[in-house]
Order: sequence, then C-alpha cells, then structure tokens
Amino acid sequence: MKNSRSKFLMAVVPLFTAAVVSNGAFASTRGCDPNDSTTWGPASWGAGTSIADSAQIGAGTTIGTNAKVGANVKIGVCGTIGDNVNMSKDTVVGDSVTVGDDAKFGTASRVGNWSKIGPGSVIGSKTVIGAHNQLGKNHVWVSYNLANPSPNVTGPVTIGDGANLGDGTFIGANVRIGDGVNGGKRVVIGAGASIGNNGALCDDTKISDGKHVAGGNHLGCD
Repeated sequence: MKNSRSKFLMAVVPLFTAAVVSNGAFASTRGCDPNDSTTWGPASWGAGTSIADSAQIGAGTTIGTNAKVGANVKIGVCGTIGDNVNMSKDTVVGDSVTVGDDAKFGTASRVGNWSKIGPGSVIGSKTVIGAHNQLGKNHVWVSYNLANPSPNVTGPVTIGDGANLGDGTFIGANVRIGDGVNGGKRVVIGAGASIGNNGALCDDTKISDGKHVAGGNHLGCD
C-alpha cells in the first residue's frame, strides 16, 4: 500500500483508528519514520488522557498525560503530543508533528506535517498552520534578531481565529498573531512581536523582535 498523502495528513484512513491504540503505554516515537510503515508501531497515550470515540490517532503517535482530544480530531503518524494538550473538535494535525505541553487548539484548526508547536501555544479556531513550521516555546528562545539578541524573551505563542500561516514559518516566543492574519512561506517573526488582526505577511517577510505590526497592514508585498 502506498503512503499517499494530502497536505495535512495521510489519506490512508485505516491508519487513523483508535483500534490500534493501547491506553497507558506512553512509548517513545524515536525512530518513527512517516515514510516507512515498518517503523510505526501502535499509537499510545498516557494516564488521564481522554480521547473522543470519533477521534483518529495515527500509528506511532504518542500522547502524554492528562491531554484531551476532541470529537473528529485527526492526528497523523509518528506524532509526539505533550502533557495537558487540549485539541478541540475537528482539529487536524499532520504526520511527525511535535506539540509541547499545555498547548491548546481551537475548533477546526489545522497543522501541517513536520511542524513543531511549542509548550503553552494557543492556536485559534479555524487557524491553518502549514508544513515545516516552528512556533516558539514557553521558555527562553533564541532570538531572530541576531544583531540585538533578546535571549530572555519568554512566553507562549498565541494565534487568533482564522489565521493562515504558510510553510516554513518560524515564530519566536511570546508572539501574538491576531485574527485573520495571512502569512506567506518562510516568514520569520521574532520573539515578542505582535501582528494585528487581518494583516498580511508575504513570502520571506522578516519581523524583528518586539515589533508591533498594526492590523490590516501588508508587509513584504509588492
């Protein structure tokens, strides 16, 4: 069987079934390759985690303790989901996605393959985060602005409802992104920056640490 994929998750539906999940066995996904089904093994989750009957968890994915996975959530293969993560209904998470502890996902949010979501991040409803993205962690983060680094910036990333962030986006710690923001590919947003509602960041745009971009502005667009 070929591993045919959509942008966000594998199209081979039988891989997303609670029947392959063994409760309480919080195994490591080290060595789990989404392109090699022989490395997957069963999915697993830790004590206190609740998973809706209609949720579909990919093989080889591990979920930590006291997490909540809502109705119709789909998580791809080889994922690592931390403790106390809350995924609201209809959320779709792709293959090999890492989600830190205490992250929260709004209804119908989507995260592409191989993305990393830092601890404490808040993803709004109907937000789309493309593949290979990295969102800052809720602890000290290496600053984007290397000429004037801010190594002590801390705090979770918060993304508003209906935002759309393209592939290869990097977001530092303590960033706030408003509702309806559209980001292109390879966008870099430095630690402590904020983007107002309904803004647009075109491909390869770079926002320095601590910069505020007012709502409705379009940056890097010709």
